[in-house]
Amino acid sequence: MNGNPNNTGQQARKVTLSSLLLNALLVAVKLIAGFAAQSMALIADGLHSFTDIASDVLVLIGLKYGHKPHDWDHPYGHYRFSSLSEFCVGLLLLSFAIGLIFKSVQAFLTGEMSDPGIPVIVVAGGSLILKEILFWWTRSVARRTKSSLLMANAWHHRSDSVSSLLIAIALIFGHFGGERLYFMDKLAAIGLSGFLVVQGAKIVLSSGNDLLDRAPSAAILNDFNEHILDIEGVRSFHEFRCRKVGDFYEVDVHIQVDPSLSVVEAHEISHRVKDDLIKEHPEIVNMLVHIEPEQ
Repeated sequence: MNGNPNNTGQQARKVTLSSLLLNALLVAVKLIAGFAAQSMALIADGLHSFTDIASDVLVLIGLKYGHKPHDWDHPYGHYRFSSLSEFCVGLLLLSFAIGLIFKSVQAFLTGEMSDPGIPVIVVAGGSLILKEILFWWTRSVARRTKSSLLMANAWHHRSDSVSSLLIAIALIFGHFGGERLYFMDKLAAIGLSGFLVVQGAKIVLSSGNDLLDRAPSAAILNDFNEHILDIEGVRSFHEFRCRKVGDFYEVDVHIQVDPSLSVVEAHEISHRVKDDLIKEHPEIVNMLVHIEPEQ
């Protein structure tokens, strides 16, 4: 029995499309202002927003194909498209961050310092506000739809708002603190890079575990299986297995029933187990119940 993943896709696509349009605007504004003021931090932030566009495109691809029902070529569904897209988002963020570290350190060591000016500070502050709004909106939809792919993109937005905050602070110090604090622009870019490396690594590891069928946490497993023994006709169960596929879960379980039951009666119990568990946890998209006589 399957859950209904298509019901979760519309809101996720709406918030991601909005993010895509906003990121395109931010790229243009940040790069124009950054090159005009020769601000390495703002240029880096603009390039970061450019990677956000690629991230949004990957999320849209994952949402489109990851929620498609099964077909003859993919009998188990397309749910892993979401995990694969999430993995690519993480790799993109990680590779960008590592490159930014080298570029920022190089700029810091060469001593290319300048006063960014008030317009650049305004751009960084505006970016902070817009990206923080996107973070809270995307995270809200991700929690409501239980989408780990969308949650990864939400934290991508949060990394943007943190970067804009660091850059705004550095630019303020650089502008009002005089020439001796111009280095804050480069220092902010290095600090941003370290933060992004951590976030990108977390996303890569999490989605990689899903692609490799690592079992969910004990808390999730216990939450799924705690209702099984309450179902009428189930004497015991074992070999409870679960794996994450995209934003959903697949479950296998062996249940033991009265050996004197007919095949039809035992089959009805297995359906009750499926129906009750999926009703309680709609994030379970596939469930296979094996029937065994109680021993």
